[in-house]
Amino acid sequence: MQHELYPLLFQPVLKDYIWGGRNLAEKVKRPLPEGKTIAESWEIAAHPDGDTEVINGRYAGKTLSALTLDLGLDLIGTNNSWALERGKFPLLIKLLDANDKLSVQVHPDDAYA
Repeated sequence: MQHELYPLLFQPVLKDYIWGGRNLAEKVKRPLPEGKTIAESWEIAAHPDGDTEVINGRYAGKTLSALTLDLGLDLIGTNNSWALERGKFPLLIKLLDANDKLSVQVHPDDAYA
């Protein structure tokens, strides 16, 4: 390992879809914007629609996407062929607050998409 890592803390990305609620404020003490229903809190994400930012230590202010590019295999590990092929962080960790019924969603594989 070339880079010295430490426990990273991230600023979540909040998504205010119509089916969301306010439970994240009560259940996990997440500060939420006033008057909005928050459906998802992306805790760890390197996605075009939401890239979490490190809020502690020497990497504070860097997005997870930038950190993945900078640290490479030291961050994502060598035993992950999907991430190795794409140079991307392989996970999206999120909390949901479904205040309404949700439809079942199936995500296609890369070939179909």
